[in-house]
Amino acid sequence: MNFEEHFLEQDIPIAELAFKNIAGSLELINSYTNKSDFMNAQRMALSLTKSLTELDKLAYKKRAGNRMYLHHLLNQPQRWYPM
Repeated sequence: MNFEEHFLEQDIPIAELAFKNIAGSLELINSYTNKSDFMNAQRMALSLTKSLTELDKLAYKKRAGNRMYLHHLLNQPQRWYPM
């Protein structure tokens, strides 16, 4: 996964941790499900959901920042046209 493409630079360590948590949660859900330990599988599913939500928030933060930057550029006089 290209973290630089999807997240702000200061958010990359948090995104990497959330991504690792997702991978670990998936492995544990599979293991618990195979052992018929559905209570722990459900607990891991909640952890998985929290990590996915965190990644979504961080990705939205970058997209919103890009939109605000473009909005700022479009609303500022660029001075490229003749006066």
